[in-house]
Amino acid sequence: MELGSEFSLEDFRDPCEDNIDHFLREFETLYVDSGRSALKLLAGLLPPGKILLPSYICESVYTCFPADCVRFYQLTQNLQIDWDSLFQQIGEDTSVVYLHYFNGVLPGEAMLQELQRAREKQNFQIVEDTTHSIFSAPLTIGDYGVCSLRKWFPIPDGGVLYGQSLNGLAAGGEAPWVRKKVRAMGWKQMYLSGRREQSRKAEYRQLFAVCDCALDVQRECYGMSEVSRKILAGCSISQMLSARKRNTAQMKKAVTEEFPWLQPLAWTRENECPLTFPVKVRKRDALRAYLISKEIYCAVHWPLQGTPMESAGTASVSGQELSLPIDQRYHADEMEYLLNCLRCYGREAYAETD
Repeated sequence: MELGSEFSLEDFRDPCEDNIDHFLREFETLYVDSGRSALKLLAGLLPPGKILLPSYICESVYTCFPADCVRFYQLTQNLQIDWDSLFQQIGEDTSVVYLHYFNGVLPGEAMLQELQRAREKQNFQIVEDTTHSIFSAPLTIGDYGVCSLRKWFPIPDGGVLYGQSLNGLAAGGEAPWVRKKVRAMGWKQMYLSGRREQSRKAEYRQLFAVCDCALDVQRECYGMSEVSRKILAGCSISQMLSARKRNTAQMKKAVTEEFPWLQPLAWTRENECPLTFPVKVRKRDALRAYLISKEIYCAVHWPLQGTPMESAGTASVSGQELSLPIDQRYHADEMEYLLNCLRCYGREAYAETD
């Protein structure tokens, strides 16, 4: 059994009625190879001036903007927007406020209304990075949404830019690393189904790494591949939401009752859809290594050391955050396997003392 990490390749399904095109039907959309390509293209539409970014964000977001234009506002220790910090930063030279709702936890309506009043007064634009929150709400107040869809679905590439108008923005061609990613996903599927021996696992993991490196150095913006478009056409949003919420409920109940050494972090409410199941834990790297030994691969959102965000008040969270997998690939048995691994680790690392 393997949990987490990259998606494996799935068979094409017939198009369904509640796919991503239907979900975003109220917006003009541009499908591209990655979320960062969507953001780079959007940057050309944004007015010049000061750009306000959250102080806890993936570094790839920061690098899409001129460094001398970026200012940071603070988040709370639960990685929600510190609204006092944000409003203090807004001024006459503010051109863009960039919002990100960690793990899909949405802000209250009162704060959004106050932000709307500030926008009407100062005339700035709002960009929502919905990579964590698109299925909690495609947009709350933003002029534009930017999402990395490959974090949600079994596709080799994929991001989307959307809004009421994209002014004819376009992207074409296929990213040169996509075919390698398809091959790696196929090899992983063969491994998981027992049609590829254990010793070949390193091959697809290495190929995934090659593709990640290619994306990191890529300067061009490409359209979404036909492979990803066909897969997305058959992905049911309602089924995906149901699975993620079901798995989250199972994890939340067990962690609340059994694991005092795991601290809740941005846990979603009933009307929200999580990307992962994030927790804070002391000696995070030790737990992560233990889970890897059990073939459970957990992401960290995000490593901030060496980035401009590392001096922020929430940067300490980066050394404790661990994103446990709860996505639609898994059912109750897989979640129970993850919980049993956590139980075993807890007994060893947090032995009870009288």
